[in-house]
Amino acid sequence: MRFKTMLAAVAAAAAFAATPAFAETVNSGYVGVSAANFDADSADYQDYSLTGAVAFPFTGSWGGQVDGAYSYLDSDNSNEEALSATAHVFHRTPDHLIGGFIGATDSNDVTVYGGGVEGDLYRGDWTIGGRVAYVTDDSSVDVDTWSAEGRAKYFYTDNVMVSASLGFAQTSVDLPGADDFNTVGVGVGAEYRFEASPVSVFGGVNYTDVEDSDDVTGVQIGVRLNWADGSLRDRDRSGASLQGIQSNLAGVF
Repeated sequence: MRFKTMLAAVAAAAAFAATPAFAETVNSGYVGVSAANFDADSADYQDYSLTGAVAFPFTGSWGGQVDGAYSYLDSDNSNEEALSATAHVFHRTPDHLIGGFIGATDSNDVTVYGGGVEGDLYRGDWTIGGRVAYVTDDSSVDVDTWSAEGRAKYFYTDNVMVSASLGFAQTSVDLPGADDFNTVGVGVGAEYRFEASPVSVFGGVNYTDVEDSDDVTGVQIGVRLNWADGSLRDRDRSGASLQGIQSNLAGVF
């Protein structure tokens, strides 16, 4: 069951005022570091990640985002490194964002790749969004996963944000006798940006239930250095607000 346990740890990570007058995406971004611990019945995992994202305008209400991540996963049984990259294209207005993404993660000579659609609704202090994604890999096992996630963010102030998420995934494994299995994850998170500073701190807790396997509880903390955004709300409504493909795979709440 170690295979499912690893997938559970990966899935666990996946699962942390008035509307502004502006709608267009601005040149902005962030870099961040984080640490997470995943507690499963059979083993514990620690994930250390370096992430970054850049958002930029195309024309009018069209924009793009590119993000990347490096993760080091340390467990009782093995140590693994992963590199991820994602490209997004979207249409953003004062009321909503809708777009699509493609990306890939490479770890131990296995590449996981895929894409999906994503969107956000901006409603005062609330941002309500979601994404539907498909990922597969190039290994001899051939693991395919469809996932859907909903997420809500609430801005208590421009620089205090709390969030909650609920996700579902179905995974098929091309091995004799292997059954498809479902994963359900729920998470909560928060981020605070210091006033008159580009630095923000964030954290989250995620619980994932994997069918016929271990349940996994994940806890993550981290810090980000933001640029060209005045606040967390600004980043959400006009900056690098979207998650990379690694949020379907590892270490991101």
